[in-house]
Amino acid sequence: MTTALERGHQVTAFGRSVDRLDTTDEALEVCKGDVFDSESVSNAVGGHDAAIVCLGSTGLRDKAILAAGTKTVIDAMVIHGADRVVVMSAAGVGDSWKQIPWSSRLLFRTLFRNVFADHQAQEATVKQSPLDWTIARAAVLKDDPATGTYSEQHSQDHQDQSSRRGCVSRRPARRSYEYWQRQVCWQRSLRSIAS
Repeated sequence: MTTALERGHQVTAFGRSVDRLDTTDEALEVCKGDVFDSESVSNAVGGHDAAIVCLGSTGLRDKAILAAGTKTVIDAMVIHGADRVVVMSAAGVGDSWKQIPWSSRLLFRTLFRNVFADHQAQEATVKQSPLDWTIARAAVLKDDPATGTYSEQHSQDHQDQSSRRGCVSRRPARRSYEYWQRQVCWQRSLRSIAS
């Protein structure tokens, strides 16, 4: 968000906990709300060209916040004519399953199975939308200082959709912020990112 503001973008931060943000800027609008409240989401999306969706599950039993919340954002974007979305998913979803260690696979098949299934449904929601999209599959999110170094791998998942251009990504959080903003330029893509 700070990078987007530094580059002169108008930014709306929307979420349940935006009151915890310590960033102030004339170009920053802060909207506290719930991703399931379609009117609040629509008000936040209005006037913007793009959205970056970084949702998190509320618990291990949660089966729908990611897919349903992402759909709410996509629906608002369609209404307002915003056509570019970048969505954070997780390493291991889709063809990135082979990229994660066996210990992560075990966790996704057991303890995190609901969250994993929700990420799969979230990606399907994004891919079925009429928007230009990028799905970034983050491996680990940390709040470390940005280093500017990361790696990414373009996924093959999108190739069955011949009308779509682009690439799924794995990466740590603070290093990701600039990455997320740059992804607004990629269209219909899947990326795996790692630091």
